[in-house]
Amino acid sequence: MAATELSAFLADVPLFAALDEPTREEIAGELSQVHAGAGEVICRQGDTGDGLFVVVSGRLRVSVAADSAERVLYDLGRGAIVGEMALLTDRPRAATVRAVRDSDLLLLRVSSFRSLLERSPALVSAVMRLLIDRLLTVDQLLAVERPRVPSPAARTIAVTPAGHAGLAACRAIFEREVKRPMLTVVERVTDAMAEFAPAHMRPAAKSMMRIYRDTRFSADKSPYKTHVSAWWTRTGLEKTSGGGYYFHFSPKEVVIAAGIYMPEREQLLAIRMQLLEQHDELRRLLNDKKLRKVMDLDVDTRSLSRPPKGFPADHPGIDLIRQQQWGVVARLPADAGLGDGLVKEIVTRFRLSAPIVDFLNRPFIGNVEKKKQYIFKLM
Repeated sequence: MAATELSAFLADVPLFAALDEPTREEIAGELSQVHAGAGEVICRQGDTGDGLFVVVSGRLRVSVAADSAERVLYDLGRGAIVGEMALLTDRPRAATVRAVRDSDLLLLRVSSFRSLLERSPALVSAVMRLLIDRLLTVDQLLAVERPRVPSPAARTIAVTPAGHAGLAACRAIFEREVKRPMLTVVERVTDAMAEFAPAHMRPAAKSMMRIYRDTRFSADKSPYKTHVSAWWTRTGLEKTSGGGYYFHFSPKEVVIAAGIYMPEREQLLAIRMQLLEQHDELRRLLNDKKLRKVMDLDVDTRSLSRPPKGFPADHPGIDLIRQQQWGVVARLPADAGLGDGLVKEIVTRFRLSAPIVDFLNRPFIGNVEKKKQYIFKLM
């Protein structure tokens, strides 16, 4: 494969697509061409990994040894990546890969990859995304195929998701390439909030949300979120959340939002009672011209089909009272998360939506102040 043809091929491979042309050309120069005949083992579970493979043509099959048997996980075709874990850890290969039919591959060796990392940090982020996607895929496959056998009496069985070991292996990269930059963004946004939302200023580590999903009541048992996020709640409402500011980014989009989401029953009733007298104020805030140029309403998705019990159907604010959450949201392209203007984009929208958050928290502020006074008296 000629150099220009190889560079064009890499541009269609997700791992390399986000890299600039000079970097792809540099990677192309480090790749070795490998041919595998049908039935040939490319890498074996338990062996030391020497690099990743890119499928140019043919088909590969990935399997793992389990309970003295071999379990096929999936097949891979043109443009697929396999063996990427070897680039980040010295752990043995986690699966066996065989050629289903004659296949042409490209091999990127560990030594070449580590040399490229020093000149292309974007390559680390690309590998990180690939690893997370791979771990989620394997976890889903194992969750579906794992037999559901009743556990014997008086025996406790601890089950650890397969992806946890994988995430631990690349935790250092996650901390450096994802968590640390995210905390920097959160800190800068928090500093700016001193001007319009001082009651929502918290340490960055408190605002950043966990990457682990709560799968207890979900059919989707994927253990990790595919985005990183932050939530700025109001001081005094940390346990019940109240109204606040939210931001997350993922490989697909950047989301900036503000409002109150899934409030507790008592909070929901308190806001509705406030809307009986002050619905015009919230309507005016939600329809502010400057705000609506950069954010959309996020209120209709959880609206009741009929008025809540005890609230008149002919009330002029019944459309707002029927809501179960109130807020505004903006969805930006994923590229917005990589630019220097990200903090400005977030702060601009948070500043414009601050009156809405303040309105939604108004019924709860009295309780917070009473609690503060009580604590002061104890001191």
